[in-house]
Amino acid sequence: MELGVIGVLPLVVIVAFGIAVQIRLLRNKESQFARGIAFGCLMGTLSLLIHSGADFNLQIPSNAALFLLLLALPQAIAGRLENY
Repeated sequence: MELGVIGVLPLVVIVAFGIAVQIRLLRNKESQFARGIAFGCLMGTLSLLIHSGADFNLQIPSNAALFLLLLALPQAIAGRLENY
């Protein structure tokens, strides 16, 4: 299903926000665990974005679920760190 710019815009915003949270967690000096998770998620996100440039791999449900997990996990960790 092709949705054009209107359909791609929410995805771009979500991915940009997810990458921003990952980079913010990488700058966290207090928790090495959060930095490690953020680094792994950032590398996974970038690799899936690069692979998506040549292939339609986000149409496969397991790859789409992995991509959403890579974007959501750092946000969950950032939320936990702000509560402490």
